[in-house]
Amino acid sequence: MTVRHLTQANNIDGDGFVIDPADVHHGAIQGSEIAALGGPVDPTTHLNRDFPAHEIGECTVVERLEVGASVVLDAQGQFTHAPVRDDAFRSFGRVNQGARRAEWLQLMAERRAARDG
Repeated sequence: MTVRHLTQANNIDGDGFVIDPADVHHGAIQGSEIAALGGPVDPTTHLNRDFPAHEIGECTVVERLEVGASVVLDAQGQFTHAPVRDDAFRSFGRVNQGARRAEWLQLMAERRAARDG
C-alpha cells in the first residue's frame, strides 16, 4: 500500500482545489477504500516553501476521513485528485530532518511501551 495525502470531498471547492490544507491526512488505500488513516499533515513540512521535497502535492479525494470510506472516482473510474492552492504555502524555514526523525522514533517507542504494558 502506498501512503497518500487524503482529503474528504466536502473539503474541495467548486474549482477542484483543497479548501483547508490542515484537513489533509495521511492514509493508505486498498481496493478503492481507505485501509489505514493517520493524522493530519504537518504544515511545517507539507506546506513549507523551504522544504519542497515533502510538499503536499495533489490529494486523493475520499468520501470521508475514516477507514473503509470510498475513494471518489472520476468518470473514467480513476481516483479523483485535488491540488492545494499555491497561496496555502508559506516559508517556515529550514527543517531539521534528523531531529524530527529522532522525535518521531522516541514517540513510537513510547507508544509501543504503553501498548505492551
